[in-house]
Amino acid sequence: GARRYKELLVQSYERCRSRAKDKLGKLRRWAMRQHDWALGYVEDALWKADAHDRALEGNREARGPLLAPEPPGHVNLQDLDQRLAYSAVVALVNSRAREFVPYFTELLQAPLVRVRGFVQVGRRLEKVRRLAAAIVQLKGPACGGIDLSSFDWINELRGEEEVFSTLRYLVPEMEDLVREFAELEQSGDLPLWR
Repeated sequence: GARRYKELLVQSYERCRSRAKDKLGKLRRWAMRQHDWALGYVEDALWKADAHDRALEGNREARGPLLAPEPPGHVNLQDLDQRLAYSAVVALVNSRAREFVPYFTELLQAPLVRVRGFVQVGRRLEKVRRLAAAIVQLKGPACGGIDLSSFDWINELRGEEEVFSTLRYLVPEMEDLVREFAELEQSGDLPLWR
């Protein structure tokens, strides 16, 4: 029942995607005989379609485990804000930022943190949530689907000092990038290299 339905959905999606790529190819050939702006528009559409396909492949081939849906023991289950922040991080990272699971695991599993600004669990979870939201926004359409592979190095960080000192600077940096790329996307000035 359910397995067959899933197979039919996947087949339908593949047929639809194949037809869309064929039509974009025909549109590209037509645009080559038009003004430069038309070709640029079609090239951008083709790039976005390819980026979407790469993202789907990346999600299918995501390595490593996902973040655990159940909060660790140091998260106060009686505190609604802590539970919501933890759940938001898990949902954002597991659905749209799987490549950063190792870093977020380090952030979420630390029971006691002595790094200034991260001692209180509630404040710490809120900062982690802000980072997860910024990463997902940067990867989304509002910011033009930015490639964040240059930040893969954060997955190698270990230990409270490295992990949380980096978080201190990473949150405002990522939020600034979100603002900048969102403005560029709205104005249509987003560079094609993204």
